[in-house]
Amino acid sequence: MKVDMQTYRETVKKIETELFPVRNNDNELCTYLMKQDSLTLNQMKICLNEPELTFKHSIKIVFTVTLITLYIFFFSTHYNDLIAMSVQMLFALIGLFWIVAVFPNAKRIQVSQNFKQKAENTRIVGMIDFVLEQKYKKSTSE
Repeated sequence: MKVDMQTYRETVKKIETELFPVRNNDNELCTYLMKQDSLTLNQMKICLNEPELTFKHSIKIVFTVTLITLYIFFFSTHYNDLIAMSVQMLFALIGLFWIVAVFPNAKRIQVSQNFKQKAENTRIVGMIDFVLEQKYKKSTSE
């Protein structure tokens, strides 16, 4: 595991120091990628494809799943009407608060810098795929 983390850190450092400075010019980027070996290209591809799930999103997911589980639990059991009504009101208030808290940020998240970075990473991964395919064709034709 430590070796994998070390390899990952080295690859990320290599991407930040060598790949990102030439990413704006397609010819320089293609030339740089052609000079790399297949292992390095595949490592770069994995690092650029990795989805970023932040701690904040993880907490939101856990909280939502917990609320859904509690909702199913309380309404699948047969409590008396007073408890059921109070729990239902509590979930309704929490749901409304959740919608009010999340909805204003939805459009901002879509056009954020993170989205632009992922689009750029997708373009670079496409070029890496092209280079890997060319290297494969070259190795099979020899």
